[in-house]
Amino acid sequence: MHPQLWSSADGGLIVQSYGFMIAVGFLTGLYLAMRRCIRVKCDADILVTIGLISLVVGTVGSRAFFVIHYWDEHFATASNPLHAVLDVRRGGFEFLGGLLPTIVVVLAYLRARRVSIRLYADVIAIMIPWTLAFGRVGCFLNGCCHGGVCVDHEGGKASVFAVQFPFGSPASVKQWDRRELTLPAELVRDGFADGANSLITRASPISRDVNLLPSSTNRKLHQSAAGEFNAR
Repeated sequence: MHPQLWSSADGGLIVQSYGFMIAVGFLTGLYLAMRRCIRVKCDADILVTIGLISLVVGTVGSRAFFVIHYWDEHFATASNPLHAVLDVRRGGFEFLGGLLPTIVVVLAYLRARRVSIRLYADVIAIMIPWTLAFGRVGCFLNGCCHGGVCVDHEGGKASVFAVQFPFGSPASVKQWDRRELTLPAELVRDGFADGANSLITRASPISRDVNLLPSSTNRKLHQSAAGEFNAR
């Protein structure tokens, strides 16, 4: 798991692994589609427009899909929900949310231009699985896509392909919610918020960004909490 490829010294600029992989997949997929366009002698300007439509609609759609999907978890309790929705620096996109509306808009554009939908669909078809392949790598680096726990009867990993996600990753939090792994009590936040007028929320693992314990103790607990294996 490596959710951030690079960050500036002050943390103001962060390059997310998922976004980077999607960008690489999209640009290289568009390049392959352009080469195919030249080979079959279709209109390159139309293909460039399709690329721009895919970029804009895909970005907005994938963000909207993520916001709808994870509204309760990431946005409902934010101090400024609108700012949280628009703040994409920490990631938050879903591939299908970008793909489905893009297909609809591209088909409408091709129909409006009165060109062969079959021809251009065949040319750009390579972009979908190609970009998806890079997106899956980005999801794995982010730790948000994972399989079930993969342990044998002794608690060790049951497959050579099993991988270990660190404490606080989306995979470990989801598996804790499903009670597929255990955590030390010190790393679990209870469901009672401070203050008499506060709402009661569900228990959840504390954030990896919160250091409530001395560094040596924190490090040992984090290591013990990451003792489960997961397989694709």
